[in-house]
Amino acid sequence: MKDTRLQSTIASLHRAKLSGKILIGFSGGPDSTALLHLLQDASKHIPLEIHLAHVDHGLREESAKEALLLKKRYAKLPFYKTKLEINGKNLEDRCREARLAFFKEIYKKIGANALCLGHHLDDQAETVLKRLFEGGRLRGLLEETTLYGMRIVRPLLELSKKSLISYLDEKDIPYLQDPTNLGDHNLRAKMRANLLPYLEEQFGKGIRKNLANTGKWAKDIEDYLETKTPKLGEDFSRLPKAVLRHFLKREGNLSNAEIETAMQLLHEKKGKKCVGPYEIHGGRLQLKEKLRRMVDR
Repeated sequence: MKDTRLQSTIASLHRAKLSGKILIGFSGGPDSTALLHLLQDASKHIPLEIHLAHVDHGLREESAKEALLLKKRYAKLPFYKTKLEINGKNLEDRCREARLAFFKEIYKKIGANALCLGHHLDDQAETVLKRLFEGGRLRGLLEETTLYGMRIVRPLLELSKKSLISYLDEKDIPYLQDPTNLGDHNLRAKMRANLLPYLEEQFGKGIRKNLANTGKWAKDIEDYLETKTPKLGEDFSRLPKAVLRHFLKREGNLSNAEIETAMQLLHEKKGKKCVGPYEIHGGRLQLKEKLRRMVDR
């Protein structure tokens, strides 16, 4: 009987047309461990050369020992590790930036075709729900994108956390458990520990899949709207509201209030006003003069 988790992973690799040398962002936790072993299984069908990049965030006493354990456990694979020394404010964001910088360093060093990350369906659900509450774009994590000059591929977005844990347990594959992921010390952790389980109680176990699907459909809609958006300087006043709102949210990074103001000004075609980075005049939208000069340099 074929393993549906492996089939899903292989299908993702085929969609991304990914083969050859890949770098895995590898924490040693259940997500990245499942990713590694599924990619190793997939390499029997697709030629893959797997490299591992591990970041010791230095936030727990045992993290240095764990890094050495992982290096020993996966001694047959190219294994790159670094230790961060970060403290103070905005710790989570600064650790993320440093982690991505390290990944980029190794990515360029080995000439990787992609950086593979272990985000899964539950992460997708959290992302969509968080963006919904924050009034952001509803599309979730992308299966394939570009970040910091790296091609990012997420082969596990169709698989739930529960299915990945089952995969590891069935194969008796050990993984690390970071206790900081089990609490409710930040917004994501609170959503994971409290909010999503509560929503499942109220709406049923399919809530995570439904949220993930919402993110997927939102991306499809955005991709379509993208084809309907004119260039700056052209008449925006007759655009359908959905197209105009998408453009202002994506390109201008405007707040919801700014978007409504801009849409009203474009529709009325009165006066000349600025909203965010844009100058609006007579139903036309263009960058402010200062920004235009910067872009034209």
